[in-house]
Amino acid sequence: VCFGARVLCIGPRNVDELEALDRAGWRVDGVDLFPTHSRIRRGDIGALPYPMWSYDLVYCAHCLEHARDVVQAVREIARVLVPGGLVWLAVPRGGEPNPHDRHRFDTIDDLTAPFRVAEVRVEVLIGEELEREVRALLRVRVRSSEQIRGGVVRC
Repeated sequence: VCFGARVLCIGPRNVDELEALDRAGWRVDGVDLFPTHSRIRRGDIGALPYPMWSYDLVYCAHCLEHARDVVQAVREIARVLVPGGLVWLAVPRGGEPNPHDRHRFDTIDDLTAPFRVAEVRVEVLIGEELEREVRALLRVRVRSSEQIRGGVVRC
């Protein structure tokens, strides 16, 4: 992602995460259900408070597993990305779903499955299945504005 790229950080634990992304030379916004700083906007991953095609990269570390509706969450991620935009996802590996961690991910396929259900095509650029974490860099494939219907990306 080039210098000056627009980046959305979903669920930053604090402003330190935003500042780390700033140091890469990116223009960073943060959104969280429970913002801890004025730079972090209140919002839900299932209804992101940003217009379509606002970001070049979405950074989502240890948030997707908390989504009430993981398919709607990935639709929203795809909606705010420019066509061909990137998403960095990291989630804990394993564990049983509970009221806090609602979704279990063990493999890259598990991580990309919600995109398939949402009919959002992705290309795995980097995928790692570590002992305690699954993470991937994905390119979201959106070919034209005709694939956008009712605020949902259709690929």
